[in-house]
Amino acid sequence: FLAQDLQKVSGGSTGYAAKKVGDTVTVQSFASRYQTGEPIASFVKGKKYKIKQVKSVKQSKSKRAYLLDGIQSWVLEQDVK
Repeated sequence: FLAQDLQKVSGGSTGYAAKKVGDTVTVQSFASRYQTGEPIASFVKGKKYKIKQVKSVKQSKSKRAYLLDGIQSWVLEQDVK
């Protein structure tokens, strides 16, 4: 086995750069649902938002979710850049 495979199995990094409160992120065009399960409206995608809060999650490919200012919704780290 390879060391990189071992990290994936042991729950290593998700491959997403951790963001922090105050950072600005863009909601990706492929994002489909908020962390809470509601669908993401098309007008939200491609727009920039400031992170208000960060919380730890274990959902889909993400270990973090971000509360975005302006839409007041939690978005998974896999859905922002």
